[in-house]
Amino acid sequence: MTERRSLVLAGGIVAAAGGAVAAVGALILVVSAATGGSFPFGAAFLVFAGAPVTVIGLVLLAVGWATGRSARTRS
Repeated sequence: MTERRSLVLAGGIVAAAGGAVAAVGALILVVSAATGGSFPFGAAFLVFAGAPVTVIGLVLLAVGWATGRSARTRS
């Protein structure tokens, strides 16, 4: 497997995992708001776990994409 492909694959997996964690946090927020409880746990999931992991995955995807583009333009 090429370096570019592994970066894109890893980026996609990490971004999907971050999106899933953010979705769980959003679900916790919605359920907490509907039941009238407090929601710091869901907000923490959404802000401190989901968003940074998603950003890391998107950065990996962008690096893999840019690496492939620069390799094509050089040859």
